[in-house]
Amino acid sequence: MSLPFGTRLGPYAIVALIGKGGMGEVYRAKDTRPGLGREVAVKILPAEYASDPNRLRRFELETRTAGSLNHHNILTVYDIGAHDGAPYLVTELLEGETLRERLRSGAPIPVSSAIDYAFQTASGLAAAHDKGIVHRDLKPENLFLTNDGHVKILDFGLAKLTQPPTEGSADAADVPTETGYTEAGMILGTVGYMSPEQASGRPVDFRSDQFAFGAILYELATKKRAFQRATAPETLAAIIREEPEPISSINSQFPSPFRWLIERCLAKDPIDRYASSRDLACDLGTIGSHLSELGGSEKAVRFSAAKQSRAFIAAAKDMPAGLKRILGEEASGEVAASPARGLFQHWRIELLKYGAGAVLVLAAGLWWQSGRVKPLTDRDEVMLADFINNTGDAVFDDALKQALALQLEQSPFLKIASEQRLRSSLRLMGRSPQERLTNAVAREVCERENIKAMIIGSIGALGKAYVISLETVNCATGDTLARQQVESEDKEHVLKAVSRAASSLRARLGESVSSIRKLDQPLPEVTTASLEALKAYALGRSQLNQATYSAAIPQFQRAVELDPNFALAYNALGLANGNLGEQGRQAENHKKAFALRDRVSEREKLRISSAYYSYVTREMEKAIETYELYKRTYPRDAVILNNLGVQYTRAGQFEKALQEYDAALQLEPRIQQIYSNLAESNIRLNRLKEATTILEKAFSQKLDSPAFHVALLRMANLEGNAAAAAAQIQWLTGKPEEDSGLAEQACQEEYLGRWRKASEYRRRGWVLARQRQLIERAASFLVEEAMGDALLGNCRQARTRAQEAISLDVGTTTLTAAGVAVALCGDATRAQDLSDQAYAKFPLDTLSNAVRISSLRAAIELRQDRPAKAVEGLRGAILYDRAYALPVYLRGLAQLRTGAATEAITQFQRVVEHPGAYRDWFNNRGVPAGLLCALSRLGVARATILAHETVKSRKAYEDFFLLWKSADPDLPVLIEARKEYAGLR
Repeated sequence: MSLPFGTRLGPYAIVALIGKGGMGEVYRAKDTRPGLGREVAVKILPAEYASDPNRLRRFELETRTAGSLNHHNILTVYDIGAHDGAPYLVTELLEGETLRERLRSGAPIPVSSAIDYAFQTASGLAAAHDKGIVHRDLKPENLFLTNDGHVKILDFGLAKLTQPPTEGSADAADVPTETGYTEAGMILGTVGYMSPEQASGRPVDFRSDQFAFGAILYELATKKRAFQRATAPETLAAIIREEPEPISSINSQFPSPFRWLIERCLAKDPIDRYASSRDLACDLGTIGSHLSELGGSEKAVRFSAAKQSRAFIAAAKDMPAGLKRILGEEASGEVAASPARGLFQHWRIELLKYGAGAVLVLAAGLWWQSGRVKPLTDRDEVMLADFINNTGDAVFDDALKQALALQLEQSPFLKIASEQRLRSSLRLMGRSPQERLTNAVAREVCERENIKAMIIGSIGALGKAYVISLETVNCATGDTLARQQVESEDKEHVLKAVSRAASSLRARLGESVSSIRKLDQPLPEVTTASLEALKAYALGRSQLNQATYSAAIPQFQRAVELDPNFALAYNALGLANGNLGEQGRQAENHKKAFALRDRVSEREKLRISSAYYSYVTREMEKAIETYELYKRTYPRDAVILNNLGVQYTRAGQFEKALQEYDAALQLEPRIQQIYSNLAESNIRLNRLKEATTILEKAFSQKLDSPAFHVALLRMANLEGNAAAAAAQIQWLTGKPEEDSGLAEQACQEEYLGRWRKASEYRRRGWVLARQRQLIERAASFLVEEAMGDALLGNCRQARTRAQEAISLDVGTTTLTAAGVAVALCGDATRAQDLSDQAYAKFPLDTLSNAVRISSLRAAIELRQDRPAKAVEGLRGAILYDRAYALPVYLRGLAQLRTGAATEAITQFQRVVEHPGAYRDWFNNRGVPAGLLCALSRLGVARATILAHETVKSRKAYEDFFLLWKSADPDLPVLIEARKEYAGLR
């Protein structure tokens, strides 16, 4: 019995009965909740049916399946509930008619409308198939045509989950399972629209829906059912064994490309259908767009496509012969109607190779010049979903997405969302950051991050050939903005095909022709022709993005082993080594990349050149100029803004660095390195509160990095918070970056005068670095100790440690730091030799000449009692005093020797007041920064004696002794200081 008007089902008030069916009654209802007031449809399972387990299970399955899907071509589910023991389902209210009703009316359906209906249906199916859901009962009755022209797929009551989401993922709770609902061999569906495998009781997948879809399209084209026979068994037999009557013999005006697509969907063997329903939708969209552009007539399509194809063939000498033959036949109009089997076999063989619609896609290669409304602007952002690999060949995993990214990144028009940001978003969604960005997951991430569109790529194997499809989807609406499909004759040409597809897609998305012509080089020419090498590179980039540099290095090494001319891999290998403090290896790899810079795109050429000037010649001005040029050309590249910030940090221009980091963070709010660099610059400016806030923001977005914990450890030590420091040391223990924590602890211990404990931390760091084959990093622990011993007056140990460091590494950091140690201990000849060696290695090195070598030579002058020359020699280092403590400290010592007490106090006080500013020698350790900060306090005390300010001097000595209250009592410098203080009293 129907529910009367006004009956309330929760907040829903019944308005009228819409219809009845085998699965219940459907009512128009009003949602009475404040602020909504919308009309909805309520499907209720009658109480007598609710007691039927099969009907109830099907109703529950439909509810959960439809509720798990969110697509504008699938009926939207709003709510579920129960009324008097009968379950009900609340959905959007549709106004219009089913496709079955439209067909029964006898009203003609224009070809353009048929293609539009088909495309919308295929898009909805693709969304379901992306979640592993197969409808299994697709038929005209379950396709609803709304009054505003939309198609909605209804009734997922027989749906099946064929590819369950990853266990533990958010999707796992949303997508229904079918366990226990279907027995082996059971036939489910509607006779006449079943696939051969469904009709035979065999397992089905998404391609079964494609067959039903083909049967529906056949009916649209011919007004006849493809396999209709007198009885159901005869119909099933026809589906399994027989071919339908050729469409061309029933409706010769129906466009050939659309006929070929239908015939592919109706292939008896699932393997002959589409490799993905995305590809099916892509082909339908292509056919539809060309049909509308060419006036909709079959003749116009044939001859206009043929006309354009001649120009295209002239420009593409490698056009496959089969495609040339197709185009030639179409141009002459010689393809006559033939029996179904012959026509089907002729076109299927060619179009299985090139993809349905490929004739039009390739023939209209310059289609994008037609002045369409641009789907994207230069303010929009896109993201890349993981490539759908339907080939079974693992080499395409990761490699093709990386290839697509590199090709699209040549464009200054497109901004590709970074992988770091997308992986961080997955964490915020409660998912694993390593989860694959399938279409469904990518859509969720895209919407969450407010990104305009996502690009979906897929590859399928067709014999020896491959079909690559790209589709750009508006994340908010699900609308397809642009699509492109190309064919590769074999595996060796897949990268070239991806390159070609990406270039065409750029134009379709709205980039100007002039921009593409200027900045569009074929992928194999600017990366690598080796899929294996590209895959290794992609895996390395993934580790690099996570700041796990040790794990990235083997992947990049494999990439360059597979392709010794892979410039990008050398560049990335240099960056990974540099982040581990291996400057020598870094320079070696950046140098190799620079030598191969003609084999990269313009964008990568700028990236490689800037790295070359930064880490090989080390010409800071050239590096900054190149980064600034890069920034002007690609203003939305956050990585380059970050790298420019690093240059300003090295120069001690921390405010400028902050500006670049802030700008980078605005563009990419999920890159770990930007947060750590922002924190670092704030620490150097003594803005510890701001640095803490930055790291808290990163943690709130579920970002994490060893660099964050090293920064927290540094701040805990600067604030004297031993408990907080211990927590960070515990976090770093056992991790590859543990030696960075040990270096920070050594810095803190030497600051407190506990030199033996500092040496113990350095020895442990040295062991870890040696175990990881980080030779330069290991040497830095030795040379720090050598310089510290020299500053403290332990010259025997200083000379020993300096020699050990040099025997391990002869990089400029090691040479200059060891040179300072031996110079302070009186060996001027050896120190000068080390200075000459360092200069010969990098004669153009801005910071080495201004800071390191100047400091070494100043130490020589001091030891030879020529303090005025030491001050003069350090004049060039003044520009970098905010970043490097040693030249400041040595200048203070020299001015103390010359009797310039006020100037000396100024130098020492600068170090004392900014202990967080001084931490490295140049992208590496090599200076005992904590010790210099402590000894500068003693320098202030000595300078105030010289200025005859006894009271201030006494206070400065007492502050120093208080700091060193737990210091090693036998340190020569401490013993001497106590004697000086006693003399004051």
